[in-house]
Parts: sequence; structure tokens; C-alpha cells
Amino acid sequence: MGAAIARRAQPTQLRNGVLFVATATHSWMQELQFMKETIREKLNVRLGAEVVRDIFFVSGTVEAAAPDEPGELPLSGRALVSLPPIADPGLSAAFTRVVEARAQRLARSRRVTQKR
Repeated sequence: MGAAIARRAQPTQLRNGVLFVATATHSWMQELQFMKETIREKLNVRLGAEVVRDIFFVSGTVEAAAPDEPGELPLSGRALVSLPPIADPGLSAAFTRVVEARAQRLARSRRVTQKR
């Protein structure tokens, strides 16, 4: 969504399709709430699957990201999709974790289905 938003909002976890995002202030939380559906759609397009069903914004601590060069994200062999470069290292790491967690859940689900 851009560097300005990335400096003021940070994904903290993905649980049952709900992405939790900490925002620097209540004002940013409200602003992002208005953009929630657009953000969700763009994230799912970028992830290549309907991973994020909803976004829950909370006012909290947003860590400053260390400057880094944008590049391809390292993903393990468990990943379902290859993410395009994300300049913000914190955001990049968060989405890498989201994709890998989704892949692990799908792998567990497949193992359970195969045992039946």
C-alpha cells in the first residue's frame, strides 16, 4: 500500500484468515479501516490465494524497519506462492510468515484427509 502506510502499520499475526495489523495511532487505525476491503483484495492478489478473509486494526506499537534493499523474498520449499519484492523488511518478513503458515496448515489438512 506504500511506504507511508508501511511506516505506520505493521501486520502482527494471521489467525483463521484474519490479519491483525498494529497501527501507530488511532487516526491511522481509522484511516486504514476505510481502506480495509481494498487492502484485503490487494493482499490476496499479491499472495495468489484468498488467504486474508478480514483485517482487524489495533492501535499499538509499530517498529521502525531497518533500511534495506528491496529484493526477492526468501521462501522455504513449503511456500505456496512466490511473493514479489516488498521493500519494507518488516512487512516482507510478516508476509513470508503468513505464506509459510498457510502452507503448513494446508499440509496438515492434507495429512489428516489422507489418513481418513
